[in-house]
Amino acid sequence: MTPGTTPLSQEIFDVLLNIVAPIGCVLLGSWVVLIRPRDRLAWILLGLMFGFSQLGSSFKIESWGPGYRDAAMAYHIALAVGWVIFMFLFGFFFPEPFPFYTRMGAWRKWIPIAVIVPILGEVLYAIVVSIVEMTNYAHAREIVQSLHPFDTPLRIYLYAVVGFGFFGSIFTKSSMAISRDAKRRLQLLYWGATIALAPLLVITLFSQYGGKSMWTMFPDWLIAVGLIMTTIFPLTLAYVIVVQRAMEVRVAVRQGLQYGLAKNGILVLQGVAALVVVLTALPLLTRSEDRPTKIIVAAVGLLAIFTIRRAAHRLRTWTDRRFFREAYNAEQVLSELSDQVRSMVETRPLIETVAARISETLHVPRVAVLLSGGFDGAAKLPEVDEVNFAPRVTVPVLMVNGRYDAVFPVTSQNVMFHALGSKEKDKRHVIFDTPHDISQRKGDLSKEVLAWLDKYLGRVN
Repeated sequence: MTPGTTPLSQEIFDVLLNIVAPIGCVLLGSWVVLIRPRDRLAWILLGLMFGFSQLGSSFKIESWGPGYRDAAMAYHIALAVGWVIFMFLFGFFFPEPFPFYTRMGAWRKWIPIAVIVPILGEVLYAIVVSIVEMTNYAHAREIVQSLHPFDTPLRIYLYAVVGFGFFGSIFTKSSMAISRDAKRRLQLLYWGATIALAPLLVITLFSQYGGKSMWTMFPDWLIAVGLIMTTIFPLTLAYVIVVQRAMEVRVAVRQGLQYGLAKNGILVLQGVAALVVVLTALPLLTRSEDRPTKIIVAAVGLLAIFTIRRAAHRLRTWTDRRFFREAYNAEQVLSELSDQVRSMVETRPLIETVAARISETLHVPRVAVLLSGGFDGAAKLPEVDEVNFAPRVTVPVLMVNGRYDAVFPVTSQNVMFHALGSKEKDKRHVIFDTPHDISQRKGDLSKEVLAWLDKYLGRVN
């Protein structure tokens, strides 16, 4: 008997699936918990990432010593089967539970427990069979045969929990969400999860329907693509928990976080595409004995990698232009501005051009709140006099003042309010019975501001 050799592509694939991917999942889940240690969803995500880390093979646990292999196999099977629990919990609680759930009494906690109990039974059953199978295969088969009538209903139940408990919940909540930001996060999660999990789910269903292993029914490269696509799912989960929530609090940071994540996401896609090319080309190179064929395959592979690199550059450029800023490069903004204003000698068109360009670049919000504002009546140069700039304000404006303001009296306030260039229906002037410091009416002020933002931005917190 001659020892067999494992192809290099298979070794690379095994390392990625059984070492790199599990470590990456655990690190990602741990990072989210460190960022948001008091967030229930962060801990659910951590459990889901631990489950994802064990979806691959047992990686030769059977060859370990007695005791160690039993504990390792129990850990592996518990997470590999129990990840469905965390999928359900995430869909049920993200971004918040259904309204009917919050209106229930203390007994409502039993609803998710009732859903989870059958899955725990499946987990226990899978652990027992896997451990017994390593030492007594015949006895394991007897256990499987005795519980065979429950096998199909349990599998259907697991698919139903994932399908309705996760995807159904996310889809339903996205149609019910009042806040635009919540709806956007739910839609991102729904489509990210669908794109990530659908390929591997279809492969798994076909293999189970055919009664064969997916490794024998489908080519390695197709399974590799399905497994690689699943990496989109944990990244999407981390994105909607960490980044999108942070953006609600710090609007100024929002564009930078989105921009950086999108750029890194494109780099990841570029690396994934290049890896698929390499994994596809290596088997062809190792199996073929024809030298011209090897040269052609190598040339096509190199061309594909360079094409991917060029396509990634174009995708980054398009992403910058489409989603983040009209001017996708600071140097380009300055260059275009210098070309536009170098021939201008009048102050007004110069200011208008610069202000419009900055507004396009930074995506200035389309709503404003002006607190304790007014004209002071002091003489100023035209280019810095607020009287000349008020008519250029065309966004919706809420103006809040104090009736006894000694800095900006009511007459000064009214002059500024009427000078604003916004449409009459998009302007509102609220006057409290306070001096210049309107924070004395903090409660009323918060209600006015939130109502104004709700009107134009959707419901805000």
